[in-house]
Amino acid sequence: MLCRALNFPLKEKCSMRQLMFPLANALGERYMSLFIVGNDLQVTQQLAKALWESCPGLEIVGTLSLDIQTQGVDILNSAAMDQLVLEQIHQVHPDVLYIAVNSPKGEVWFERVKHHLHVPVSVIIGKDADQEVVKTLWGKCVDAVKMVYLTVPLVIYHKISYALYRLIY
Repeated sequence: MLCRALNFPLKEKCSMRQLMFPLANALGERYMSLFIVGNDLQVTQQLAKALWESCPGLEIVGTLSLDIQTQGVDILNSAAMDQLVLEQIHQVHPDVLYIAVNSPKGEVWFERVKHHLHVPVSVIIGKDADQEVVKTLWGKCVDAVKMVYLTVPLVIYHKISYALYRLIY
């Protein structure tokens, strides 16, 4: 919907897993850096190797495997673990963070750390991150209001900027 409003329509629905390599390629063209957080260290390192081999110029500054707790007693210790993870990420100053952690753990972890995360772009690409979640009617209404609230100013700004550009040039 937002892409259509900005005159950039998508032909079909695409997932973050489909955009993972094109985004990494664009990062490589600009000699930017990437940090990957995953569930399994071996899988995370394989992903890093595949991205590095297929995206010239991309600098992979680190990989990390997490055991993210979303419930139970261990969640009390998660703040200390989150701080250690954030320190490792911040030491290398990546341009983009890939969070390759299955749902809902990736989303839960990101919600816990997003205010302390000093990375310009974070992308959740977990196995289930792109699956539709069945929502109640109320949840759909709230999402629609949020979408309008967040996108209308962007669309208005884009339309005004385009009109001013046409007037000046």
